[in-house]
Amino acid sequence: MSQAWADQRLLASKDVETAKAWKATSDALRPGLPQAAVDLGMAIKAYRNGLIGAGPLREAFASWHWYMNSVLEAESSASLAAAWSALDQGFVRPAEGSGEPLRISKLEDSFAEVSRNSHSLKEVALRQAAAAEMTKANDHRIQKAFVDVYVGSNLTASGIGWLPSIGVTGVPVMPVLGFELKPEELRELQVAQGQGQTEYYRQLKTKLEADLAVRFYQNLILFQSARQMAVVMESELIPQLEAALADAKARELPGGPDTAVVSAARRLDEAKARFNQTVLAARQALATLNYLMGRPEGAPLEVSVDPQEALAALNRILAEKNPVAAQKGILASRIAVARAIETVVDKDLKVEQLSLEPVSLVAR
Repeated sequence: MSQAWADQRLLASKDVETAKAWKATSDALRPGLPQAAVDLGMAIKAYRNGLIGAGPLREAFASWHWYMNSVLEAESSASLAAAWSALDQGFVRPAEGSGEPLRISKLEDSFAEVSRNSHSLKEVALRQAAAAEMTKANDHRIQKAFVDVYVGSNLTASGIGWLPSIGVTGVPVMPVLGFELKPEELRELQVAQGQGQTEYYRQLKTKLEADLAVRFYQNLILFQSARQMAVVMESELIPQLEAALADAKARELPGGPDTAVVSAARRLDEAKARFNQTVLAARQALATLNYLMGRPEGAPLEVSVDPQEALAALNRILAEKNPVAAQKGILASRIAVARAIETVVDKDLKVEQLSLEPVSLVAR
């Protein structure tokens, strides 16, 4: 359940960030839609009067079409993400980890922290230990020994009677010793089944560790690259497009279609939309990294890992875990368990119950 609560908290956090990003995109694009519609109408009129060619008309239609689709997508996505966020908040528990700033400089050290905080790995390890203990318990032919004690009354010369009209002649106490005994073949098959389950959980734990390493590396690189891309877009690309829009407005002809201005505005708004999505990717990657390390999703995190060094560290982890061999081991152990169960069912092997019923001294 701890893993389920953590997964739900991450999902809710991502929904919140998605709603914010699409809302910002919608607010940025909505003002350009009316001007694009006006420009398209003027371009249609100018084309009919032979003032412009087909190229400017197609450009005006492309700008209007892009604004219509983009605004509709942004508004619907923002509303849907906000609805999911409101729904998920009722199933969210606060994170137990520390929210202090953290710096990641080595992938191996961070992965060790990820492994320690993974509830799934802990649960699989407990299941592996339980399967091993069950295998030991099944490695005996005598499964259970028990004693049933019968206490009676109204013992007569012809036996034990339970009618009140017969006088009491003794109170017998009769112990009945019993055993649950299973055939040797059943014992061997149950041991094989337990060993297969133990091996299954061992290989599953290895496979989960490899998957966690890959997931952590992917979000680490995504967080770095998205943050760097956002800085470049904000400091270089968007100012260039703003300057291009100002230049188009300066060369605009009064009374004619503003195709060049609307096109420049569209390119600027496209860059702003990409910027918002890039920021969203960085925030979601940050939430995932904190989630994997058992921290609150919004906790500050600084990454100073060289991508090539991180890739080399990931290769070392995968070489040690060998997820392909682990996946093959998972399938092989499942087949071994299934074969053992199938043999038990086909041969109808069952536990037999033996009882020893001595005659009590009173009855004798």
